[in-house]
Amino acid sequence: MTKRIIAALCSMLFYFVTLNAQSTIKGKVTDASSGETIIGASIVYAPGKGATTDIDGNFTMTLEPGDYTLGCSSLGYKTVSKTVTLKAGQNLEINFSLKSNILKEVEIVSDIAIARETPVAFTNIDPIKIKEELGSQDLPMILNSTPGIYATQQGGGDGDARISIRGFNSQNVMVLVDGIPMNDMVNGRVFWTNWFGLDQLTSGVQVQRGLGASKLAIPAIGGTMNILTSGRESKKMISVRQEVGNNMNLRTIASYNSGKLKNGWGVSAAASYRNNQGWVDQLGSEMFFYYIKVEKAVKNHIFTFSAFGAPQTSKQRDFRVDQPIYAYSKRFAASLGVDTTGKIEYGRRYNPSWNYLRRTRDNENAPAEIFNTSVNQFHKPIISLRHFVNIGTKFYLSNILYASYGMGGGTQPNNTLALDSTGQQSIQNVYDGNAFSEFNFYQGFGPDSLYKGQKRAANFVRKNFNEHQWYGGLSTFHYTPNESWDISGGIDLRTYNGQVYSEVYDLWGADLWVSGVDQNEAPNQPVFEGDRIVQHVERQVRWGGAFALAEYKAGNWSAFLNLSTSLSYYKQINHYLKNQKVVGDTILEIGYNDTISYQGQTYTRDSEGLRPNQTDWKQLSGFTVKGGVNYNLTERSNVFANLGHLNRAPLIQFVFRSDNREFQTIDNEVINSAELGYSYKSKSFSANINGYYTQWNNRPTTVSFTVSGEPVSTNATGMGALHKGIEFDAVYKVCKQLKIEGMVSIGDWKWNKIATGTVFADDGTPVDTIRFDPRGVRVGDAAQQSYALGFRYEPIKQLYFKPLFTWFSRNYANFSPGSLQITDLSTMTGPNLGRQSWRMPDYGILDISMGYKFTFEKITCDIRLTVMNALDAFAITDAQSNQFGNSSTFDAASSSVYFLMGRRWLSSIAFTF
Repeated sequence: MTKRIIAALCSMLFYFVTLNAQSTIKGKVTDASSGETIIGASIVYAPGKGATTDIDGNFTMTLEPGDYTLGCSSLGYKTVSKTVTLKAGQNLEINFSLKSNILKEVEIVSDIAIARETPVAFTNIDPIKIKEELGSQDLPMILNSTPGIYATQQGGGDGDARISIRGFNSQNVMVLVDGIPMNDMVNGRVFWTNWFGLDQLTSGVQVQRGLGASKLAIPAIGGTMNILTSGRESKKMISVRQEVGNNMNLRTIASYNSGKLKNGWGVSAAASYRNNQGWVDQLGSEMFFYYIKVEKAVKNHIFTFSAFGAPQTSKQRDFRVDQPIYAYSKRFAASLGVDTTGKIEYGRRYNPSWNYLRRTRDNENAPAEIFNTSVNQFHKPIISLRHFVNIGTKFYLSNILYASYGMGGGTQPNNTLALDSTGQQSIQNVYDGNAFSEFNFYQGFGPDSLYKGQKRAANFVRKNFNEHQWYGGLSTFHYTPNESWDISGGIDLRTYNGQVYSEVYDLWGADLWVSGVDQNEAPNQPVFEGDRIVQHVERQVRWGGAFALAEYKAGNWSAFLNLSTSLSYYKQINHYLKNQKVVGDTILEIGYNDTISYQGQTYTRDSEGLRPNQTDWKQLSGFTVKGGVNYNLTERSNVFANLGHLNRAPLIQFVFRSDNREFQTIDNEVINSAELGYSYKSKSFSANINGYYTQWNNRPTTVSFTVSGEPVSTNATGMGALHKGIEFDAVYKVCKQLKIEGMVSIGDWKWNKIATGTVFADDGTPVDTIRFDPRGVRVGDAAQQSYALGFRYEPIKQLYFKPLFTWFSRNYANFSPGSLQITDLSTMTGPNLGRQSWRMPDYGILDISMGYKFTFEKITCDIRLTVMNALDAFAITDAQSNQFGNSSTFDAASSSVYFLMGRRWLSSIAFTF
């Protein structure tokens, strides 16, 4: 009996010792591109032995101490192996990120960065964040909690948002939608209302800061936004959503995604209608959005057709109104040292660009219309046709053809309007003068003038049109010779024809308008509603680029090298200048609205054979060299570095003057950039920190002279700025219900180069020279420091509460470096040298979002509420220096401003089937 008891005790002791010696390996398996968990992935440590991931992508294995080689695999993904050493009693976390065996087209075309592999600083914005935080704002506004980004709503109208990354404005931020560039080819700008409803179909947004990983031949300086839309890879669903917000902000959205159909087809579609009265006075909008994507898979080929657009009408206000701080708040202005004596305050919602207008005197009881002088109407549909083919598992080819047609424009008074006693534009006074004045009759060019006695306009509304036809082709190949190398390259071809012109839109009660100081004896012919005036410039751009990218990955190392080159061809036609008609040995010069009779024939600007005033084609070239390396220190941490050199041709506006003369000095922009970063990621905590250093030389700047009494403009060369800073962001998952996230961005952006502008005679002799010295002056128009802190709390499943506070600091007013002129070239001194632009007061914004989602009978109901600027903060977001008084004061009193919009809210309910 005693022997049996001893044997039993020994067995139990051995069991507990063995149990204590056993250890655990657990982790998660995710898709390297999307970050989504992979269900059913196999983790094997010996033939036939291992574990499978559950519905959340998690796995757990209990093993004895020792060395193991873990192999992780899943259908459609490349197998990944990791060697680990497991100690007694250790609980080891090992996560796997699998890369697809068959690359998706979006991965090839859109240059999506991958964590722990692509050596650039980037942030992924998932569709959940967009739905929870966007509210009624333009898409850039939810990026303010991303390091290095500053976005504002500017005037407060729909689509007025702008974005800066690391101090570089939107003209230097490349925006891609499914790999197609969206930046205007003439001015580089992006207008967000052109796809205001795309948020309902966005599968993700990736923001790459700096030169980024894009292999296209014209990478942006500040960063790149990759907007990806959902397609046949998504789940089948039908969704209907209704939004209701303050100031009658109403939007209805319907969307459909078929997912992968059995016959290889896939369809995604959406439509949206929005009507908003606007938080700012009389700043309403009406918009419609449509989207369709049709995909067809045929064996190893995928064909895709897509089209989307957003016809819209939106009212605006802008800096042309030139309103100082006290017009919005005398108290706030006084706190900044502005003299408000005798000044009138109109409130934060103030918009002077409208007034009541009654077009008749016969009926004083007739209702007056609300007339807004700044109304934008635009429609820019974008159509694309794609072909993607994988030849085996190593070679992939993508071809995209796309077209865009921009149509529309915005209105404005032809001359600046005075303000009445209420602070609104004196529209009625101008109308009465045009329509009812007894002394306002046109005298014509002679007693027999056809238009003699008709009412002429002292002022009127003109409409400025901006139309374009844009066609492009993008062909990209991707070759994977082995597991270590990826080689890709291609060509990018674009052609762009854009026209900017103005028409008489509303003569405000008059019959005609004649330009000239003395309108009774003006040399120009009268113009009528619908006639073109002031400007009609056609700009043509032909652009071609080639690029190559080599990527290497082995063990803990990954690296890339990107080379690209581009050719730009520019041509400008100024139809509004004197055109020529050759008749025999005679050359007739015909103005834009002129009618000339010669030898019994009548000639106008529309006559056949007219020779317009145009430039020759101008060719410019550029190139890019950039590369980077990443090293994974451990399973959780990695470091990366990248370098880049960009030689970029200037935009066409810095090549030709408005009179069609070529600028005599045209230099390429030269950008040198370096970046170093570190990342850490575990199950509960992740953090990224990086530093950047970007030197921008030959930053385009145009200056004006007066030579022999005539205004002359030229390019100032040599202008340069240094942008450097540190960025940090982190996420901490306290528990399953609570996640805390934060961000710190500290920039130091200063001008550091002297610029010189020289006017030359036709023979190349310098006529006059002007120099500017902004060295040491901080770059304006974006907050150089920003901080964000927020959390997401989910007390019960699918019920969340999410406050986010963002603070902006060191935000300097926008200004022209040309105001820092060297007035004495012998001593290199000037009265304003070294003067800083006005620094706006620091401010913070608290946004709160909350919602609840539940399912009943296979229908998901999603209820959300977003409160923007919940604390109703009173702050200035945008400013332009030197607009009032002394043009060199660089202070609050001289600045025109936009204020942060007050508290707003948006609620929504959505049903998904």
